[in-house]
Amino acid sequence: MTEKYQRGLTWRSILALVFGGLIVEPAIIYYYLVTGLTLPLSTWIVILVFSEIARAFGRPLAKQEIFIILSFETLGLLGYAWVFVMPVRNLYFAQSRITEAFGLSELIPGWWSPPRDQYINLMRMGTFFHTSWLLPIIVLIAIPYTLGVIANISMGYFSYSLYVSVEKLTFPSQAAAAQTIVALSEREPRWVRPLYLAVIAGILYNGASTFSQFLLGYSFIKRGTLDIGRGWAPALLDFTAVLETIPGLRGAQLGFTSDLTFYVTGILLPVSTTLFMVIGSFCFYFFGNIAITALDLWPQEFPWRPGLGMTVLAYRSTLYFWTSVFIGLALAAAFVPILIQPQKLVRAFRGLSAAGKEAGGTSLWLLLAMFLVSTLGTVALVYFLVPGFPIWLLIVFIAGLSFFITFVQTQSAGVTYGGFNIPYLREMMIYYSGYRSFDIWLAPVNVYTGGTSFCGAFLQADVCEVRHSEYVKASFVTVGLGVIMSFVYMTLFMKMAEIPSIAYPYTIIRWPVETMEWARWQSWLWSGLLFKYDLILGSFGIGAVLTVLSNFLHAPYALVSILMGGLMGAVPGVTLSISPLALTMAQFGGSLVSTYGFARILGAERWRSIRPVVVMGFMIGDGLMWALQAALMLTSKSMWLLPY
Repeated sequence: MTEKYQRGLTWRSILALVFGGLIVEPAIIYYYLVTGLTLPLSTWIVILVFSEIARAFGRPLAKQEIFIILSFETLGLLGYAWVFVMPVRNLYFAQSRITEAFGLSELIPGWWSPPRDQYINLMRMGTFFHTSWLLPIIVLIAIPYTLGVIANISMGYFSYSLYVSVEKLTFPSQAAAAQTIVALSEREPRWVRPLYLAVIAGILYNGASTFSQFLLGYSFIKRGTLDIGRGWAPALLDFTAVLETIPGLRGAQLGFTSDLTFYVTGILLPVSTTLFMVIGSFCFYFFGNIAITALDLWPQEFPWRPGLGMTVLAYRSTLYFWTSVFIGLALAAAFVPILIQPQKLVRAFRGLSAAGKEAGGTSLWLLLAMFLVSTLGTVALVYFLVPGFPIWLLIVFIAGLSFFITFVQTQSAGVTYGGFNIPYLREMMIYYSGYRSFDIWLAPVNVYTGGTSFCGAFLQADVCEVRHSEYVKASFVTVGLGVIMSFVYMTLFMKMAEIPSIAYPYTIIRWPVETMEWARWQSWLWSGLLFKYDLILGSFGIGAVLTVLSNFLHAPYALVSILMGGLMGAVPGVTLSISPLALTMAQFGGSLVSTYGFARILGAERWRSIRPVVVMGFMIGDGLMWALQAALMLTSKSMWLLPY
């Protein structure tokens, strides 16, 4: 009898990971130094290349091997490429005249950045092999990243036992990726045909929109101040200006995105989930903003006025009001379900080893030991660096919130497409601690929530028949490879040209702006505009009521979906490119078309079986064209290396 679980960490999958480290990672780093953006290179491109090469040689990749190759997107190479960019950026911040003007230069400790007077020497040397780099690398990279991986693995097992084994959540994004892996491996026509048709559709869509825009030149299709999004339609169809003419609707926002990819991802979600997301978005950004404006609650530094537009209103209202509400709701979503139904958590812990034993599970006590060692080790490190900060608060924050917030984010990933991150938790802890010294802002105070990614990966491992323990081994390989390659290639880039310099345009254009924002943030936070105690407590109470009510109505994850409606597309500290309201309405539209259109035309059972590969195929095709565009741009930007 053939064993169900097969090896995925083979020499072929390791070769693909090494290929990613040698070829893909330097492109990621260079693309950031040139543009400041994430290289739009999907792991699926590497998977498709290696899959077709292996098939051409008569030895197709097994689904287990493809799954391991996919791990480098969420774990090592794409996630850790910037590890050694950050120390160089920190050094630039530390020696900047902007930092000096804010009176922060003398407050920066040696464990965060080498001394300011060594900046020119270190940049000319172009290497990390200098004693000044040793302490920052140990304190900010070696110890935190090692402890982080251990904490995230343990929380991944906890989350898997609770939300996959007990709660049976579907994890739409991760399940779709796993189904695509099986389709590429087994080549069944019922899956492969819709997959490749969707890939072609994604290529054609991108080619007719973004890629054509790139080939014609951005300046040819930029009309005045209107930034043409994908193709010839605006990225955001904003009707906020119309609402502003109606006195009772001032402050409200309404708009739609023309980007088809957001509608496509909604295909995977049930209408009930996307409906709650839309309800959440309207509560925050439509009715909520009306209330803020009508009651004249906007702060003096940013009063409401007509003409701000949907995106600015979404960002500012989130910054001044909804961040506090999101935190309160998230805390309710984390603690209240456990308080009202503790038996689920008990069942998850009792069945932890048994649930994944066949797939390479581990014991409860070992996982608890891993979690406590990693989180309390982080507490000890931070307390050693900042001995004046309350250690009890560090324990509550790093150990306690890492445990419970991971559960909230795993819930969101289990019922929505991709899930969300709760913003500004670290900043909230520092703010309410009352500790005013600057050093705590620089310390590696982390809430470890990567267990959500491991939970989704363990679900994929079940579908692809890979032992969880083998995926854990692969995670150490990919993380280690990612960090090492980041060290090697960042050293080479420093030797090729000083940083910042014209060779790396983003560093001379945007790093001064980032320095200003970074220095100003430290003083602005104490204004009290970001965190509002009454809103946090009030929203916690509302969240508790909603949780109890939704459990009674057999919709236990309604609050998480509502939160997703407010946080979708939100990146802390970064202006949103599109309002969450527009994004959630797009996914709602996609789910409606999927449920009441394709399901009826193709048959509910047939559509349910192929829609994951249709969505992933479209995203892969779109990603291929993004990668081609990035490759062409990198080629043109690297011409400075030529001797003529």
